[in-house]
Amino acid sequence: MKHVTTFLAISLLISTNVFAYSSSSRVCKNDRVVFDHNFSGTVVEVFNNGTVKINSDSHNSYQIRNIRDIGVARRCVEHLCANSRANFDNSFSGLITEVYDNGIVKINSDSHSSYQYRRIQDIGAENRCLANVCKNDRVNFDYNFSGKVEEVYDNGMVKINSDSHSSYQYRQIQDVGVARRCISQLCVHDGVSFDYSFSGRVVEIYDNGMVKINSDSHNSYQYRRIQDLGAEVRCSTSKGPRKICY
Repeated sequence: MKHVTTFLAISLLISTNVFAYSSSSRVCKNDRVVFDHNFSGTVVEVFNNGTVKINSDSHNSYQIRNIRDIGVARRCVEHLCANSRANFDNSFSGLITEVYDNGIVKINSDSHSSYQYRRIQDIGAENRCLANVCKNDRVNFDYNFSGKVEEVYDNGMVKINSDSHSSYQYRQIQDVGVARRCISQLCVHDGVSFDYSFSGRVVEIYDNGMVKINSDSHNSYQYRRIQDLGAEVRCSTSKGPRKICY
C-alpha cells in the first residue's frame, strides 16, 4: 500500500510539472491572451462551454478558442515580468510586453519588425551583473575586439556595444574578458613591446589575459596576450630576470 501511495504521489508530481503551462486557471472578459503560440489579443466574450471569443491583434476576424488552448497575461511568470529587457535566440534582445501563464512571452524586438513569441525557458532576463560581468563593463571578445557591455542576461549571454562593429554583438559570458586596472603586474598606461619589433601603451587589460595596445606604429589598436608582451622597466639585464634600477 505504501508503494502504491508513493507511486501515485510521484505520478501526480510528474503530471503537475509536465502540464505546468497547459491551460489557464481563470479567464475573464478583457483579459489579454496568447493563442496558437504566436498570436495575441483581448478576450471579448467568455462562454460556459469552455470557449472564448478573442479580438486578435493580427487577424481581421474574431477568433474562437478553447480556454485550454490560450494563455492569460500576468504581471510576472516565474522570473520574467512585463516591461523587462530580455535576450532570445542568443543573438537578439527586446522588451517583454506580455508574459502569459501558459509559458509564452511576447517580445518587442530591437531587430525584428514584428512581435516575437518565445517560451519562458528560451528567454534570458536582464540582470545588473552575472558572474564577473556587469552592465557598463569594458570587455574584450573574439580576442581582437573590445566594447562596452550594454546588457547582461541570466541565460549567460552578454550584449556588447562593439568599438568596431556596426551592430551589437552577443557573446557568452565565458567568452569575454573584463577590463581591469592591473593584471600580473601589468597596468593600464604601461609601456610595452610586442612582436619584438613594435612598442606602445596599454589601453586596456582584461581578465582573460588579453591586452589592448595603442601602438606607436600601427593605425589601429593591437591585441596581444600578456605572456607575449615585454613590460617597460627602468633597467634590464641581458640575461636572467629583469633588474629594476632607481
